[in-house]
Amino acid sequence: MNNLEHVVSRAEGSAFKRSAPVIRLRVFTEERSTAKQSAIVSSMLELVHNHYADADLSLNTVARQMLYMNPDYLGKVFKKDTGLNFSQYLNQYRIRQACSYIHQEDDDVKIFELAEWFGFGGNSQYFSQVFKRWTGMTPSHYKKRAR
Repeated sequence: MNNLEHVVSRAEGSAFKRSAPVIRLRVFTEERSTAKQSAIVSSMLELVHNHYADADLSLNTVARQMLYMNPDYLGKVFKKDTGLNFSQYLNQYRIRQACSYIHQEDDDVKIFELAEWFGFGGNSQYFSQVFKRWTGMTPSHYKKRAR
């Protein structure tokens, strides 16, 4: 029994019966709010998974052009549910997709091609920095180890 359930059960068995419905209403409202937030985050994750190769994908793009919501609010909800901010999650997902590609496809792929294909535009240097941050090695070193 969590603390809130304990408070409700104590309220039901005491002279504070009038406050129990208020507590239940608060729990119901919090559950509805959490479900709504989870639905929003699910939509955001789906957008990332479907559009990660788009170099213009960002929290602002998702918020304003796709979900028509406030970017600050979306950022807070996303971080609360996932533990990562939106750009961290997006970069992590892009790098995982790039790693998967390196393992499954040809060895002759160039770093600038990977950067372009996985949402970093033509910025191979930034792609390499992010890749190293998430994997602990450069894309070139990762490619050699994948062989």
